[in-house]
Amino acid sequence: MPEIFFGKDVTDWSVRRINKLFRTHDESHLWPICGEFNVTERAIRRLRKAAQANGATAGLEYAYALNQEISHIILTTLNGGTMYTLSEECPECGSDEIQVIDRGRNEETLKFENRCLCLTCGHDWHETEDDEVNHE
Repeated sequence: MPEIFFGKDVTDWSVRRINKLFRTHDESHLWPICGEFNVTERAIRRLRKAAQANGATAGLEYAYALNQEISHIILTTLNGGTMYTLSEECPECGSDEIQVIDRGRNEETLKFENRCLCLTCGHDWHETEDDEVNHE
């Protein structure tokens, strides 16, 4: 099954071609970034540094990494520079290497829900915030 980003199958694409696709669809002008910086360019620079230290990736692996880094930058901006989880460890493997990868408001309960990812085992799960959670 092909992996689709912006309507394109990027499975066998080069890093340069994937970067061009993501740059074309950059939405840094929208909230919450509002044009303060270019999210896509920042994510590409971070992945370049990681590739120098850890070895290069390409194709599908690179597209996923770029998409995740863009999400991380935006979510970090939304939370004033701090991404937090309600859990202190992964419920699957017990690792403390976890990250929020998506956050949204449930329209029925009117509570925020975080989608978390364990960076050790890849398990993802959802957390619902209680009303008394303080984000500061």
